[in-house]
Amino acid sequence: MQEKELEKGKKHQVIRLSFDARLCYDEPMLEQKLNYIHKNPVSGKWNLVDNFINYKHSSACFYEMGKDGHIKVTHYKDIV
Repeated sequence: MQEKELEKGKKHQVIRLSFDARLCYDEPMLEQKLNYIHKNPVSGKWNLVDNFINYKHSSACFYEMGKDGHIKVTHYKDIV
């Protein structure tokens, strides 16, 4: 952790700082990133739910089944 963060009273860093932002330049790339985000709660060490569409903090249920889940979602194609 950096000295400036310690001066602010920061004790823990939850998210690692990253500068690898990518521009989603077409629909297939956007959908690939969205699928990655949706499936993350059930991949690797996480296993937060049995099926990724059941993770309540995700838009997966909306995109996969057309149903609003725990959060209100606007389809990315409807954003101007």
